Amino acid sequence: MIFVRLLSKIPWGIMLAISNLLYFVGYRILGYRKSVVQTNLKNSFPEKSEAEIKVITKAFYRSFFDFVMETLNLVGITRKELRRKIIFINPEVLEEIPDDQGAIVLGTHLFNWEMYGVATSEYFDRKVIFSYQQLSSRFSDNLMLKTRSKFGAEGVLRHETAKAVIGGRKGKNAFYVLADQAPVGKAMRYWSPFLNQDTSFYHGIGKVAKMAQTPVLIVLPRKVKRGYYEIEFKWVAKDLDGLEGEDILDRYIAILQDEIRERPSEWLWTHKRWKNRRNEGDIIAKGHM
Repeated sequence: MIFVRLLSKIPWGIMLAISNLLYFVGYRILGYRKSVVQTNLKNSFPEKSEAEIKVITKAFYRSFFDFVMETLNLVGITRKELRRKIIFINPEVLEEIPDDQGAIVLGTHLFNWEMYGVATSEYFDRKVIFSYQQLSSRFSDNLMLKTRSKFGAEGVLRHETAKAVIGGRKGKNAFYVLADQAPVGKAMRYWSPFLNQDTSFYHGIGKVAKMAQTPVLIVLPRKVKRGYYEIEFKWVAKDLDGLEGEDILDRYIAILQDEIRERPSEWLWTHKRWKNRRNEGDIIAKGHM
């Protein structure tokens, strides 16, 4: 842990040079997960040519290795440096929620979700409670928790998120959930068309928001330059009256899809996002066969 903290203090200019080196080795020489990335991109954007896919792939790997160094930098980042690198362009959206009402903030795997997750707890006078999946490596798990909670946030295991939201719905809390992950284990799945593919999402978050009557936002990052981001909040469901849990998920999925189509190189393509298959009892989006 001490060694990682020392590495995190490397000057940012040198970190960018290391990122360039990682790009050359990881993409050009080793082809790290290149087949997975290209398969995901081709299936998601069948209208794009081979040349266009190649351009997106190269841009993605540059962003990906920047993400690696940005996340290392986050381990030892100061409040002043974080505020210089992350700017919320419409903080009033989160601030207008009453103090006696919690909020669900849905994140995405648009770069850099680790930075804007930490920044939320630095910028806002709300208790940030982030949902996370425990990692198999104890070292990595401890490092992730310490980094995400460094400015006062608290972690809750994914299977305990519903209990935390319902229990904290009347407090000045912001429940931060990365909602575009592929469901694992026996979690109820919600299937929806997404990026030209039949895609599974965790069903529970929309249901929990409805049960707790907790407003839902999505947080969207846009890269200004390497290591620097502007963050925008958008309402997914400000007023939950007349909505079902699936309606909330549908809105989140639509917003996320538009963002990825606008800047495809900024989403995480290295994971096998579409490996799941439908199970009996899964929920299917309306009009989706």
